[in-house]
Amino acid sequence: MSKETKMSFSILSLLANDKATDWAIKIKNEDGLMESKRRYDVSVAVNTDYFKNKIAKIDEKIEEISGNPDMFDNWKENERDLKDQIKALNNEQADCEKLEIKDFIGKVNTVDYDKDVLVITIPEEIIEGLIKIRHIVDAFTITLK
Repeated sequence: MSKETKMSFSILSLLANDKATDWAIKIKNEDGLMESKRRYDVSVAVNTDYFKNKIAKIDEKIEEISGNPDMFDNWKENERDLKDQIKALNNEQADCEKLEIKDFIGKVNTVDYDKDVLVITIPEEIIEGLIKIRHIVDAFTITLK
């Protein structure tokens, strides 16, 4: 992580520190930790691959249905439903883009390489944004610079 690392992550917990303005986030790097620094410029952005992969799977189903319409009851209705799912995913991605968290400073408190976990002190104004994405964190990546 010496230059810039973009990673999938999960939020294990948000912790209020003794100082009223400091919070800490405990995150797990889903790809594994190789190294760490003491301080990072951090941002949280939409994971476009997350949406592309979901849409690609739906596109495969659409191709299967339209290529073999005799094998599926109500194939036009199924195809329409799948196209609606793609529209919904595109809308979800647009909504997630509004929740991106731009650059902030994070200071590493602890690193656990065995569990691929970092505890990072973060500014209080970031907490609201993290709370909003906590249940859809798969749709985001975190970048540490």
